[in-house]
Amino acid sequence: MEKEIRRYRNALVTDGIGIVYFVIWSIIKIVLNVVKESSDFIESFRKTISDSDERSETAIIIFLIIAFVVFVTFILFLQLYIGLSAYKEGINGKKGNIYLVAAVIMMLINCLGMTLYFIPEYIADEISFSNIVAFFIDLTTVLILLDMIHSAIMSRKLSKQLEK
Repeated sequence: MEKEIRRYRNALVTDGIGIVYFVIWSIIKIVLNVVKESSDFIESFRKTISDSDERSETAIIIFLIIAFVVFVTFILFLQLYIGLSAYKEGINGKKGNIYLVAAVIMMLINCLGMTLYFIPEYIADEISFSNIVAFFIDLTTVLILLDMIHSAIMSRKLSKQLEK
């Protein structure tokens, strides 16, 4: 039983490190999406506020940039928190349940986001190689999260059994 606990805890360490590394992918994906969609967004934004003066347009742009940075920072810190919590639980034992709840939410969001790769309104004329690669990277993230949740639950369950 101790061997199985060690195996699950080693999986938690590996999964935690994997989630931390996938933060880099998240940054790249967000930046690429912003660059790809920014010209359309800016054009529609300018049409929407064409009646306002230049100072209010600048203020709105600054507000949107700040909101975007705050949102991206929150997502990245959430991923770091999940990954580092799994790593610490793999090293030290039970960490808490909040990171597991956050991991489930993140996994569901990633699953919903992965469907957008194949919806015609969100892709170009055809499914590109980059969409397929991005889909598989996101799928890998979901599988790592799923394995992390499973490993945490099994490690805790076996630890309780061993205590009895």
